[in-house]
Amino acid sequence: MPFRVDPITFKKSTITKERSEAYAELISKIETENFRVKQSDIRGLREFNDFIYNSITRNELWKSIPSDTRFPGYFSSLADHAIATVSIAVPLAVEVFKKGFDFGSEYDNEEIKDLLRTEKGVIEVCRLLSLLHDIGKHPPEKHHIKTREYVEKILEKVGLTNLSKILAESASRHHYRSTMDKEYQPKTKLEWIVAFADKISSTQERGLSGEFTKLLEQYKWLLGVENSKKNAERIEKIVEFIECVKLHKGDIKNYINDDIIYTTIPVNFSEIQKIDEKIFNASNILNDAKIGVLCIEVAGIHKFVTASDYKKYISGASALIDDTLNEAKKEIEEMLCPECIIYAKGGSLLAIIPPSYFEEIKERICQIFEEKTRVINLKLPESIEFELWELKYGPRIYRIDDADIEMSLKLAEKRNFGGVVSSVIDSLETTEDVSNSEIIRVSEVCPICHEYKRSEKPECEHLIDDKKEKVCERCCLAIREDKNLREEKEVICINLEKERAEVEVISIDLKPDISYTRIVKKVGKILKGKLRNNPIVAEFKSRGVNKIYFAPVETWDCIGRQHIGRDYSEKCDEIYDIAFIKGDGDNFGKIKGSMPSITLYKQISKLFEDVIEGSIAEALSEVIIKQLEIKLEKDVKDGLTLELPFDVVFVGGDDFLVLIDAAFIFVFLMAFRRNLQEMFGERKDKFDKKENESLSIIPLGVSMGIAVVKNRMPIKSTLDVLDDLLRRSKQKSKSEASGFGGEIFVSLKKFESIPTRDEVKEVFDSTNDIKYTQFPISGKDLVNFIEDLKFFAQRKVSPNWIKGVFGDGKSPLDSYVDLLWRKAREEEKSKWEMFDKIERMHKSELKHPERGFVFKHMDIAESLEIIGGKLSLEGLPIREIMLKLLGE
Repeated sequence: MPFRVDPITFKKSTITKERSEAYAELISKIETENFRVKQSDIRGLREFNDFIYNSITRNELWKSIPSDTRFPGYFSSLADHAIATVSIAVPLAVEVFKKGFDFGSEYDNEEIKDLLRTEKGVIEVCRLLSLLHDIGKHPPEKHHIKTREYVEKILEKVGLTNLSKILAESASRHHYRSTMDKEYQPKTKLEWIVAFADKISSTQERGLSGEFTKLLEQYKWLLGVENSKKNAERIEKIVEFIECVKLHKGDIKNYINDDIIYTTIPVNFSEIQKIDEKIFNASNILNDAKIGVLCIEVAGIHKFVTASDYKKYISGASALIDDTLNEAKKEIEEMLCPECIIYAKGGSLLAIIPPSYFEEIKERICQIFEEKTRVINLKLPESIEFELWELKYGPRIYRIDDADIEMSLKLAEKRNFGGVVSSVIDSLETTEDVSNSEIIRVSEVCPICHEYKRSEKPECEHLIDDKKEKVCERCCLAIREDKNLREEKEVICINLEKERAEVEVISIDLKPDISYTRIVKKVGKILKGKLRNNPIVAEFKSRGVNKIYFAPVETWDCIGRQHIGRDYSEKCDEIYDIAFIKGDGDNFGKIKGSMPSITLYKQISKLFEDVIEGSIAEALSEVIIKQLEIKLEKDVKDGLTLELPFDVVFVGGDDFLVLIDAAFIFVFLMAFRRNLQEMFGERKDKFDKKENESLSIIPLGVSMGIAVVKNRMPIKSTLDVLDDLLRRSKQKSKSEASGFGGEIFVSLKKFESIPTRDEVKEVFDSTNDIKYTQFPISGKDLVNFIEDLKFFAQRKVSPNWIKGVFGDGKSPLDSYVDLLWRKAREEEKSKWEMFDKIERMHKSELKHPERGFVFKHMDIAESLEIIGGKLSLEGLPIREIMLKLLGE
């Protein structure tokens, strides 16, 4: 039975049906939606291509079918391969067209001739052929024959009868090996372009070659679940080669000259050039056309987002960058097609384009950023041109003779598409400064950012600290963006009037597609699933509650503001704790950089995006569930409105910043970890798992820095210590970067006054081999830490009592002896248990003096304060609620 294997987690998904369902699925969708092309012109073809693109990217079947049943082709899906083929073929075709070639001259059909006379026509015809070139799979054998049959039927079905036969023939001619029937070998230049793109994007010939010596256990596991003799023989040969390199078993030269080895791991470049001769000499067929790899990064993104202590500005600035990047992305999509975008997130964009488009795209994108942000500069490459073969075998600097075996082995890890991307990123240069460097009078400085000149435009007037003030255009744009995102009084509505609870995210479809809106949508979807058959729904109904609304926390607009004006609610005078959570992925960039093909690079980029956004959404939905459970402890009534106890400031790539009610920290962390490990597997020392389980092939995870501060503390100071806390978590992650699977690493600190790095250093760095915090800790240790918190919460112990256990802060040994004395004298059972617990927590510390001594009880006390801080003011049953917030 054929199966697909995830390239990161080696999760094996068996395909239950031997025959192709991709074609039937597409035909069914065409019939269901009654899709017809009104006319066989460029516009009609574009609409149909968009229909196909949306169909296969949103269809789980296309994503589940492997692009090939042979190793390592089953690392990618049919959908991923089709889209990657388009991303190469379309820019290549445009470049050949720009060089003056008439694609229509090679066809007799008049309609196709007319289409291919224009650039847009070339794009859409090439796109169609690329999207459907493998629709004849599965099984892969002779799929070109079925592709011809299926494409013709599909085009007739949608009303492209006059083009159906000629396009079906071209779509089927995408293999040029000598053993292929000549009728199915490329004949026209357009067919050659699709064939080359198919070859470059294919994962069939390239395994996971980046740092291949670290994949021995993983390939051995794969060999154990392989049910194809041919696949098993190939994997076994690779296992033997890695053992030869790593354990010095056998003669490396024998393996380097083996075609199974050098086609999977490019260690023998001389032989590679022979077997892939057509790719290396593609310029002869393609009129010397090259391909462009465009990378754009926002310069100084951190400075732009944190230019003010005004929370509305920070949220708005983050959204503004997301929104502007989306507009730049759409610009490229409209010029070419959506498939050409590899990723566009977190202030970075990667796309495959025709080199001749570079100057036009650069000028237009710089214009977009200047218009929408006023002061943002971009990082752009000086050159983007690559030979076609470089997309498969890495930058030309690695095309050298392999006389030295050690050098060959090192180069093999870099000969991939990830190496191309790295070389482009290394060449990025910042564009000319678009900001104004004029000298500004003090009275004219923007009161929000204190950096740029106030604008005289009427729309740039805002109420700041009791009076109307003009602000600079940058701040005006950011605040307006924030208002557009967060203008609704309610964000989420749970409707209990029907038999099953319905969850509506209010007006979200009218908002721009940025991290905030995507995550809120996901929260709504996850919440709906969590409420299905959940007893709290019946409980609310029994109390007469028909609808529950979640509204933004009114006072969060004034977070960080120490002078409150009339634009804020009187509630802003309230002082409470809020948690800033900053996260960053561990090893995400490293594994992306090792991906051998565009197909896997794009696939992995999407996976990591789903992991981060999905884990945040899962964690925030769990926060809402806990909030509902807590609300049931009080009287409730119809039309209930609760505060939404979180805000997503930004999610970019694998980093994020989330604000959350401090009491929900551990709910967030444990739900985030649970989702992360569902996708990457639990951290293990050995690559040992079931076939349908996930376990990442290298240690992956997310490090977080968490600062709990008073709501009126300056945001800039908070963000500064967040960076320090995150750095410490990442150091912890790096020190435990072995094994497999996913894990989180956390540094947590509560601040009573303005947070400073000095305070972090004082607590986190040992003095005389003594530390006052356990953090940073791994997720595994966090689970044990939370169990300790539950122990003390169950006994209603005061945080101050815990802090005072070690008396006046003597030496660790003296403090420990003092603790034993107090324990021996204690007659009350509950207190004796707590003394005993604290003793056992610190006993191991004294056994290993070389590691220093950690006063672990301080974190326990501080965390109990964080969880229970607000509850004591609300008159709620503290013990029960604290235990809910700790996962019971």
